[in-house]
Amino acid sequence: MYITATDIYAVIKEAAAIELTDDENTGSVNVDFVNSAITQSDGVIDSYLATRYKLPLSIVPDVIKSVAVTLTVYNLYQRSSLEVDEKTKKAYTDAVSLLKDISKGAASLGLQETSAGLAQSNKTTNGRVFTIDKLRSY
Repeated sequence: MYITATDIYAVIKEAAAIELTDDENTGSVNVDFVNSAITQSDGVIDSYLATRYKLPLSIVPDVIKSVAVTLTVYNLYQRSSLEVDEKTKKAYTDAVSLLKDISKGAASLGLQETSAGLAQSNKTTNGRVFTIDKLRSY
């Protein structure tokens, strides 16, 4: 996990977190919903980062924590009956755009990149079983 529920509460007020998660009107935050939204965000982030970085990241840069918070807040709005406000929509769009840039190499996390995107081979000789000459003899 790139973030915890505590990171979410630093961005949105507890009352908003309650409103986004309290389907049963208990008056408290449903931590299971928050953790589920965090897990969804982690999956989205991983799908973009996996093209350039070895996962899990050994160090989580602040920019990824910020993206994770943004995606999680958006996910919480999506699962609730509340309409997503423009500020949250814009933050979400910007976060996904940044992830796309990171994936393409237009932005960097400042971490060691992997060569996972490049094809590698240990083949050193021609392993062809049916050469042109063998095929002609049939």
